Amino acid sequence: MKKIRKRIDNKGFSMIELIVIMAIMTVAVGASVMSVSLVTGSEAKKAAQKMDSMLNEVKTGSMSRLDEDITIVYKTRDTSVADTPSGSVASGSIDKDGYYAVLKSTTLTTKSGTGSGTSSGAVRYAEKEERPLGVENRLLGDSRVYISLYREGSSDPITLKPDGSNSITIKYDRATGNVKEALVTGSGVGKPDRIVFSTLPPDNNDSGKRTYTIVFNTTTGRHRLEK
Repeated sequence: MKKIRKRIDNKGFSMIELIVIMAIMTVAVGASVMSVSLVTGSEAKKAAQKMDSMLNEVKTGSMSRLDEDITIVYKTRDTSVADTPSGSVASGSIDKDGYYAVLKSTTLTTKSGTGSGTSSGAVRYAEKEERPLGVENRLLGDSRVYISLYREGSSDPITLKPDGSNSITIKYDRATGNVKEALVTGSGVGKPDRIVFSTLPPDNNDSGKRTYTIVFNTTTGRHRLEK
């Protein structure tokens, strides 16, 4: 009798107990994946909102300065500000790895002086020259965000790489305030159609993918943020 009771006491987990444990583990894993997805989705949304705001700033600045553009590139804390124009000041420290929007401004200044003229004497002159105002680095998001540019007339995305090997530069026309061009490292120049910020690569259409898109209208110079 004692042997039978001992066997019953040591029978281990029942089928119902195993099912309950598996159900709890499934819920826990699902909650963890959902939490990561929400955090990444939040990063993509914030990056798109920051970019949308900065494009408005660059557009306004381009109409009051000679040149104003914005470049998106991945930078690390070891990255030096290599794109800083001579004589300008870089602001915004690179204290975190991630995708940065680099704002560069240049203006026209009048340079005057006296040069050698004819035998009758010196000649005063005035000429205009470009003067770099500065470079500002602003963090958009970390490597969990995918940033892709689509140009007019093309369905092929150009996705930024988290090693800093390529970049996207958006330029505005000073006279009209319209988007002038999108310059991509190694891929030439073209008119921008849209910039997509997403939680997954462009070719991954998983149902949990979150996407935020800045759409350009190169005719009016306006842009809008869409989800």
